[in-house]
Amino acid sequence: MTDLINKADPLTMKIDELPFYHKAAAQNGATLILPGEVVKIGNTKAYVEENQCSGRICRVLCPDKTFTSALVIRDDGTVWKIQLNLFESWQEIEISRTRRKVG
Repeated sequence: MTDLINKADPLTMKIDELPFYHKAAAQNGATLILPGEVVKIGNTKAYVEENQCSGRICRVLCPDKTFTSALVIRDDGTVWKIQLNLFESWQEIEISRTRRKVG
């Protein structure tokens, strides 16, 4: 994913901290994001899909084709098409890879 509007500093997480639905994909190098709050406007029925993804870890489908809109999967398995520029900020999640001690 390219540098986009409203992108905050990356968030580093361990595999154990991720929702179960995203653990296998994260180990295989999937792109995960954490959208922040949705931009506030007067119409409360606007941005339905963005409101559903706000504050939840999402896996981006086709991150190489993502610029302002993204097709994402939430941790409950539902798929949403969101506009990244409609969030006050969002973070890309980096997975910390620590080696376990053997023996």
